[in-house]
Amino acid sequence: MLTGERRAYLKTGKWTYLFPGTISARTYLKQADFAAYTELCYIAEPLNVIASFTCLPPPGDGGVTDRYLELGWRYLLSNHSHDANGGCAPDSVCRDMEYRYRKVQDIAEIVSEDAMAYIAKNLSPDGQAKDIVQLVIYNTLPYERSAIAALDIEVPAELGKGINIEGVKLQPIQSEKSSIFVDNIWDVPTILDSYHHRVYAEIDNIPAMGYKVIEIKGSPAKMQKRPGIAQNGVLENEYLRAKVNNDGTIDVLYKPTGKLYKGLNYFTSQGEVGNAWKHESPEFDRKYKSNLSQIYITESVELSETIVCEGDFAVPESCAVNPSDIYVNVHIKTSYTLDKDAEYIRVRTEVNNTAKDHWLRANFPTGIKTEYSYSDSHFDIVRRDIAIPDSTGWVEQPFGTQPLRTFAAVTDNNDGFSVMPKGLFEYEVYGDSTMALTLIRACRIKLAV
Repeated sequence: MLTGERRAYLKTGKWTYLFPGTISARTYLKQADFAAYTELCYIAEPLNVIASFTCLPPPGDGGVTDRYLELGWRYLLSNHSHDANGGCAPDSVCRDMEYRYRKVQDIAEIVSEDAMAYIAKNLSPDGQAKDIVQLVIYNTLPYERSAIAALDIEVPAELGKGINIEGVKLQPIQSEKSSIFVDNIWDVPTILDSYHHRVYAEIDNIPAMGYKVIEIKGSPAKMQKRPGIAQNGVLENEYLRAKVNNDGTIDVLYKPTGKLYKGLNYFTSQGEVGNAWKHESPEFDRKYKSNLSQIYITESVELSETIVCEGDFAVPESCAVNPSDIYVNVHIKTSYTLDKDAEYIRVRTEVNNTAKDHWLRANFPTGIKTEYSYSDSHFDIVRRDIAIPDSTGWVEQPFGTQPLRTFAAVTDNNDGFSVMPKGLFEYEVYGDSTMALTLIRACRIKLAV
């Protein structure tokens, strides 16, 4: 069995260059790929199997669902030729790829919704009232899980202004009078008065590769929103205390060990004059650091709290040989969310990139002294040296950047730190133990063939 690192820079010869820059070329395509195969592999396929075991006709009957899934896979695999998937293709090819990724997601969502609806339609235990309102929660992972989920629930107006779900803790966000279209036996939609509720729900013990059915009961009184504890720029629960700083970074205290991580998630931009295959710095390169000074709370309830930081990041408009003296503002908006009982912070970053020829990264000074980093590949967790090897006499120059699939981490066997991005596949750990995650490498695509 082969384990460990299966990649190597070219030391001698001509034809086996590693080309590590491809994992950060056109990151928007990598994110689209991640979203598409997640929807297809981890949601649509399992839900279709669950539905097949419970109520759908058996596989192989020539059903529409099987053909939909096959078409989705064909669209996805059509994007996996090596130059296209590597982000090295011309713009016209990449626009076609975006279309195919959208088709994959559309197909996966249709299959998922049909499967969930088919299962829910066939849940009719003996003796159950016909007008009962139920919530069906699905878990497509191979283990039991509990979760705090944001739900949009539409219920008939006669049920009342509020709702209760037995055994589920609800945290209301918004409730309003609404209306909904409902199909009937004559295939003519009927408009019914309803109430629309947006809530956070704490749901426990959802079975592995299965579902949980809960009855929704009405209440005459409107649900009251209860405030959380997000104030003075602080998010806190049993395990974590996170302080959002005036520059948009965050200090995180992990309470069980007392480990404090300071100044996490600042953004840097530096010059990029390479291509899709490799990074190159301009001759007179400079590194710029962000300062996101607009800070506000968007969600503060008992089950989940969110603080947002945003601002303009002034960087050179482009670079050719010398740095440009014309600057543009790259707007960055980052939200930090901490759920009740979570031992991690969810981070969402939105970037309006208006600059060319730059390398934008999120940086996390971990304070963990170690010689190694760890990240997952398709079939292994790989340990890699942080120090860049001496490449004297090599054909290809090595870089400090490394690939990941779903996480990258450092540890000193006492404390640890990890990032778990969605569709961002390049990280680097510096000698001072700062971990950098590539968001955008805005290189120019220069075809070499």
